[in-house]
Amino acid sequence: MVGVNTSGRKYKLFGIGINEPGYNVTKKITFKYEDEMMVLNDLFEGNTEARFFRNFTTNECLVVVLSKQTNRVIGVTYYNNMKQMTEKLSG
Repeated sequence: MVGVNTSGRKYKLFGIGINEPGYNVTKKITFKYEDEMMVLNDLFEGNTEARFFRNFTTNECLVVVLSKQTNRVIGVTYYNNMKQMTEKLSG
């Protein structure tokens, strides 16, 4: 499994960069996804939400983490093996 993450403003993954307004994510994303799942109250003491853009056909996933306070992107991670990544999350 490969996971690539960026939390710096210098890089973008699939058109999404750090500090991007949350409402722009679905407009600017170039990742081909089949559905979206949101997880609230995850990483930073309930101050974030993670949006999982999932492609079941290719088994890939792009995770965009938003700050609830600013509604801006604070992290973007791509996984090339979504099934393996979700197994690690649950176990």
